[in-house]
Amino acid sequence: MSKKTMKLQLLILLIAGALVLAGGAFEAGNAQVTYLTLGTGGTAGTWYPVGGVLAAAMSKAGAVSVTAQASAASIENIRTVGTGERQLGMASSGLILFAVQGVEMFKGEKYPDLASIASMLPNHFQFVVRDGSGINSMMDLAGKNVGTGAPGSGDQVLAEGVLKALGLLDKVKTMPLSFAEQVTAFKNRQIDCIFVAAAAPTAAILDAGSQAKIKFLGFTPEMRTKILAAMPYAVDDVITTKHYTFLSEDVPTFSTLTTLFTSTKIPEQVIYNLTKAMWAELATIKASHAAMANWNMEMAVKGFPVPAHPGALKFYKEQGKM
Repeated sequence: MSKKTMKLQLLILLIAGALVLAGGAFEAGNAQVTYLTLGTGGTAGTWYPVGGVLAAAMSKAGAVSVTAQASAASIENIRTVGTGERQLGMASSGLILFAVQGVEMFKGEKYPDLASIASMLPNHFQFVVRDGSGINSMMDLAGKNVGTGAPGSGDQVLAEGVLKALGLLDKVKTMPLSFAEQVTAFKNRQIDCIFVAAAAPTAAILDAGSQAKIKFLGFTPEMRTKILAAMPYAVDDVITTKHYTFLSEDVPTFSTLTTLFTSTKIPEQVIYNLTKAMWAELATIKASHAAMANWNMEMAVKGFPVPAHPGALKFYKEQGKM
């Protein structure tokens, strides 16, 4: 093989690799392969494993390769899809709306091209402490070290939103740590409370519970009123004994919906094909996590924070769902 030929093959491989990372098309034989990336969440959360199954399902669309990537979750995913660095993402529904409007944490930046594909997992607000710690209610967190999610993440926004609504934000020491970092700090008694916004059961909580007896902090009716007034995108929810077998009773909490989203800059036919392929693998997706067990198309088309992408809309109309 000549040096010229070797250099040419190396160049082709480098271009293909760049397209995989950035999203793009590459000629493989006679077929043009479209490479897309899906931003999920941290490896100790729920979005990462579910996102991996989604990516595998969508990659069956033909001439498409979707790669799931771990990320700092909602805010990072919104920004990377909004700027075109990624083409698909998972995010809390309320934060997508903020991004399109350019308000709250997206003040000064707008991402008007975001579009919905499907509503998915609930993100349960989970405040977890050691049993026997003397922390029996949210108000007992005053003076304590509280994990709030990775810096700049949607979890941090949600945690601080709850604490602020209850008048606790300036009374606790917030610790911006990822799910996995919180578990390590909790085990080492460096934080008193873990906060996770993810579909229960969550790997990080199960990990923490394997090392110590833990319990969830619930919310009183008075707390509920304050939180829903401050966070209108949150909804009432419950962490049940089916989510975690160590619970003796259900715990009242809140949640936000997870939205699988993209950009209107992605061609209609590409998103149509991905959406169709995803639903063809419904049984596999439902088996990816307990919170997905009852997921169906009727649920998936409800609660979009922004309109459906034309490709997704076309598919759902064909199914008589929109």
